[in-house]
Amino acid sequence: MKRQRDSQPRANQRQKRRRFASASRSDERHHRGREQQQLIHINQQISACTRKGRLGEAFQHFARISELNLKPTIVAYSSLINCCVRCGEMQRAAHLYERMQNQDGIAPNLIVYTTMVKGYSNQGNMAEAERLMDAMTAAGVQPNIRTLSALMRGYLRTGQLDRALKNAKHLVEAQSAGLIDGQLAPEEHSDSGGGGIAACQSSLAALVQLLAQAHLMSDAEGLVQLMGRLVDSSRATAEEGAVSILLAETYHNIAVAHALFGERKRARDCIGKARALSGSSPTPRSAAAASATASQGGGQQRSQQLFLKHRGKELRRDLDHLDNKLTTESAVTVTPDQLFSAFRRLVWTEGNDDSTQDIMVAEERGTHYGRRLSSFGLTDFLRRHTLRELKGTDTLSVRASEFFRVYGGQLSRRQHRFRWGRVFGEGGGLPVKVEVCSGGGEWVTAKASSEVGVSNWVAMELRHDRCYQMFSRGSLAALPNLCIVGGDAHAAMVRHFSSDSVAEVWVTFPQPPLWSGGSGHLLTGDFFNQIRRVLCVGGVVTVVSDSLPYCHTIHQQLSSATQLVSTHPHEPCVRGWPDGYAPLSDTGEGAGEGEGEGSGSSYFDRFWSGGKRTSRYFVRWRKE
Repeated sequence: MKRQRDSQPRANQRQKRRRFASASRSDERHHRGREQQQLIHINQQISACTRKGRLGEAFQHFARISELNLKPTIVAYSSLINCCVRCGEMQRAAHLYERMQNQDGIAPNLIVYTTMVKGYSNQGNMAEAERLMDAMTAAGVQPNIRTLSALMRGYLRTGQLDRALKNAKHLVEAQSAGLIDGQLAPEEHSDSGGGGIAACQSSLAALVQLLAQAHLMSDAEGLVQLMGRLVDSSRATAEEGAVSILLAETYHNIAVAHALFGERKRARDCIGKARALSGSSPTPRSAAAASATASQGGGQQRSQQLFLKHRGKELRRDLDHLDNKLTTESAVTVTPDQLFSAFRRLVWTEGNDDSTQDIMVAEERGTHYGRRLSSFGLTDFLRRHTLRELKGTDTLSVRASEFFRVYGGQLSRRQHRFRWGRVFGEGGGLPVKVEVCSGGGEWVTAKASSEVGVSNWVAMELRHDRCYQMFSRGSLAALPNLCIVGGDAHAAMVRHFSSDSVAEVWVTFPQPPLWSGGSGHLLTGDFFNQIRRVLCVGGVVTVVSDSLPYCHTIHQQLSSATQLVSTHPHEPCVRGWPDGYAPLSDTGEGAGEGEGEGSGSSYFDRFWSGGKRTSRYFVRWRKE
């Protein structure tokens, strides 16, 4: 009996302990659940800030994780890194990447690696992108097709065909491993530019474009066959429209390369294939594809369809323009002398620090320019032709050496400044006009075409692929008054433009900073001071935009430049079109090449007009 009486309290105590432990576990689960909900909510807020480009707010939401005594997860880090990449803040993204590993002990996953590779590729920093690819492989994380697509687009931006070919093996490995469907989460899937088939098509399109630019046509056309098989794989899917338009655009790029070297029949064959793929509309061509696309979500679907429709419209416009060049009675084949002169008016500046300022006049410039200009087909050009400037040079190496001897005269040897007489030849004494951030060069080539014998034009563009677009446009139009400067515009202004040497500077539809307070934006007070330096007395700088707030920001930046005064002091940001820029027609089409006085329109001008954003503003300042 005593034993029973003694055991009863002990049993009660055990029951109390069990109930307490159970309650504690329940509280702990509830606490963890609440923490999880808080983290999910914060991650959703960071993702919302990413879509709107609000980087400052995204960091504030991320800081709340520590304020709530929570530990950030891989999802929080990947969301914030993605926001940094979208806003062009790679230094912040790199800091988060290091902090995630060193401070919180979180290993990067596929999404983080892909986002970082995409960010560095967008900036043209391919050395860092490749370093991350190596780190990714070493960590046992297999890159998927979107990782490789970001890398290939970076090579296209920077013109690195040799590096693209070296890494092309990963595309084959990804296909054989069945990674085309991708491995990203749904919210990241949409940010990567479509599904796995579209991403693979994008990678191949970039590689084909690089090969076509270098006029390595047999290699380019071999890869196009693989792209055609991907089109067949995308039938009746949401990706059908994007995959088809990519192949059509690729055929157009190959047609341009053929036309540039006088291969008319091949060019027209490619034009016909591009037309057949683009059809009357680039949208999905089946009910199943339309249904699949509709499931992606209303806003995203409308945005993607608007962009796809615009791409198709632009492609058909470019095909018509090229076809007219090849078939009209006045059409003439680009002569070797004309192409030689066009190569001579291609200029490159590298980097943005003083250590590279002599690169354009160094003894090894042949190697440097050989790499750059060979990516535009110079090697094949010199293999085919012995020009009067290169007479008596029988071997390719001798021809290349002689080319760069002739080529190196555009810059003064001591100050490394442009000598316009050497750049433009007989027309070197004409006024010089500059467009900054020329894109594909549609506007500046139209302006140069309408002002032959009146003025010379200089087009400045950072991206290598866009420089090629300008090069091909100018060469096919046989423009003697167009010079293309590739690389950082600010660095080129500082190093290679003499004071008081330019009559006009134009900036048409510049991209505003991706977020308030963002770094790395070109149109700053320092840049406008450089523009003020190179302008002649009475010269003007004009900025055209569709954004009134951004025009006010530009006006404030220009106010800091001495010797510049507004041409409209009572209305700093003028609504309408400045003199010398063609307005849109009643149909919303921009004036194309040769379509009226002062002709010239831009891709982005027509893109925003398609979205019903037709208001235009400009600021114009004159040097006193």
